[in-house]
Amino acid sequence: MLIEKKTHTIEIANLPHTLLLRIDARVKAQGGDRDSQIRELIEKGLAAEQTRSAESGFDEALRTIRKGFEESGANEEETLALMTEELRAVRSKRKLATVHHGG
Repeated sequence: MLIEKKTHTIEIANLPHTLLLRIDARVKAQGGDRDSQIRELIEKGLAAEQTRSAESGFDEALRTIRKGFEESGANEEETLALMTEELRAVRSKRKLATVHHGG
């Protein structure tokens, strides 16, 4: 089964000449053509945006964890000891799972 790729044309209004020169310099340095370089830049920009969004979700989760520790009244040493013990437990479970499943 052949999957047909649909393409679209985008017109960019008011593109600064200096930006076009930078894109052309990139084409000259990396090869290809202007269209492929612009497509790659768009893809990289959107991927970076998605990464930033995922990281902000992770930051939010860490904020919640930090707040919980602060409210518990545990000091840094107690918190570190608890996290170290939990990490050991997770690693132990993972190791047992690998042994039992032939990994």
